[in-house]
Amino acid sequence: MWSLWKRMNALKHGSGISWEGMVEMTIEVVRQMVKTQFPWIKKMRWSWQEIVHRLNQYKPKIHYLIVTWKPPKDYQVKCNTDGACRGNPGWSSFGFCFRDNKGDLIYAKSKGIDMKQICKQKLLLS
Repeated sequence: MWSLWKRMNALKHGSGISWEGMVEMTIEVVRQMVKTQFPWIKKMRWSWQEIVHRLNQYKPKIHYLIVTWKPPKDYQVKCNTDGACRGNPGWSSFGFCFRDNKGDLIYAKSKGIDMKQICKQKLLLS
């Protein structure tokens, strides 16, 4: 929208930008948005009418998987883990918990990790 606003002002105040150039720029911005937000839409002519038609016809498919926790056998424990990262390197975190065969929590822990800081420290040590 910012690019479109700048081009409209340039056109209004006599810059060398044509109306057709503005339309082409708008189609290019929308094309880039469609390619990044809807990468599964392929083989499009990229005319304005085609873009509007495809986006109006688009119906997302929802995929899901039901996951259930199953308890361990008697006299055993189960450890469930998970982790996440934002950026590479970036902020990361992990967590885990131990549960007995009744599902009662025995122990749990989580921690955040600044991978950027760890990478900097490794570079300083080498």
